[in-house]
Amino acid sequence: MVVSAVYILIRGVPTLPALPHSLLGGVLGVLLGFRTNQSYDRFWEGRKLWGQCFTACRCIARSSLAYIDSDLETYSKLMRYLKAFPVALKQHLRGEMDVDEFAGILDSRELNELLTADNLPLSVCTSLSMTLNAIKLDQTQTANNLLWWTLEDHVSKLVAIVSDCERLVRTPVPVAYAVHASRLLSLWVGTLPFVLVGCFTGYRRLLTMPLTALVAWALFCTEELGHIIEEPFGAAGAEADGRAEVLPLGRYCESLQNDLEESSLAKARALRAMESAQQSEADDVAVSSSSSGGSGGGYGPAPSESIEVTDEEALEIALEARATVDAVELEQEVREEQRQAREAEAADAAAREAAEQAVFIENSYLAGPEPENGSRMPSAAETGSQS
Repeated sequence: MVVSAVYILIRGVPTLPALPHSLLGGVLGVLLGFRTNQSYDRFWEGRKLWGQCFTACRCIARSSLAYIDSDLETYSKLMRYLKAFPVALKQHLRGEMDVDEFAGILDSRELNELLTADNLPLSVCTSLSMTLNAIKLDQTQTANNLLWWTLEDHVSKLVAIVSDCERLVRTPVPVAYAVHASRLLSLWVGTLPFVLVGCFTGYRRLLTMPLTALVAWALFCTEELGHIIEEPFGAAGAEADGRAEVLPLGRYCESLQNDLEESSLAKARALRAMESAQQSEADDVAVSSSSSGGSGGGYGPAPSESIEVTDEEALEIALEARATVDAVELEQEVREEQRQAREAEAADAAAREAAEQAVFIENSYLAGPEPENGSRMPSAAETGSQS
């Protein structure tokens, strides 16, 4: 506004040429574009790392739910540490330490061990590995070594995710680059009114103020956008004041914990069903034994008695029967394929033998019989010459 008023009231005041300002604007556009692209790459890489964290935790929960069949306490402890991992990672990336977020996830002993560590997510990964070591040493666990190796591989992926997240947090955009871009932008916007005022005459020079404000708003917002998204995990304390949350890590943690809680409930139901089935089987054996003793050595239960079968047992029996039928059908198919392969090989061998015999007979016919005196038979050309 002041520049416009000066040029309107005072005649002959020179204006700045537009060409140098236009060339400098091209350089400024390249700097701002590069800064924004680099910030977005950091933001997207942070989001992909949290996606990998979701995948690894869900794979551990799925494998544990399906294959850990020896100890419920080991499974429960594994799930507690899995629920604590995303919270520990979030606090570590933001430089926080909030014990209340672990309430209801870890017990007091596990929480005390975690709070003494400098790196919360790595401490949780170490506890996960120690819990998995109990599975490897448990001889009653089915395929304990293979299961331990599979789950430990997913824990190693969690450790790699922690390292990659720390790389983003501890490697900010170079300060010199940010300062240079900011200074160049301030210089360009500050001299813009002296260029725009020369594009108008008379009272039209008052348009310099709104045009300058519009261009300044667009460029400064673009620069601030790069500053906001260059830290995808956010900050803690005074650094977080007035800054919007880029990635909603709190919502990510809640979503992952809900998924793990569903897996825990499904595992508990499966283990209770298995225990009740075993108890029912033991009761059936006891009833059968008592019935045999009371009937004077007869076999089986009394005709008036009936054995009750629960829905879980009926489903388990049906699944076992179906698996047996599938195995028998698969074995029959394999045997049929082997028989067809043997028949095909025999047919090929017979065909080759017949072809060899045909070639041998043809060669013998063309050669003809040998004369008795050892002289060879005259050829057709020699017979023609003699005639």
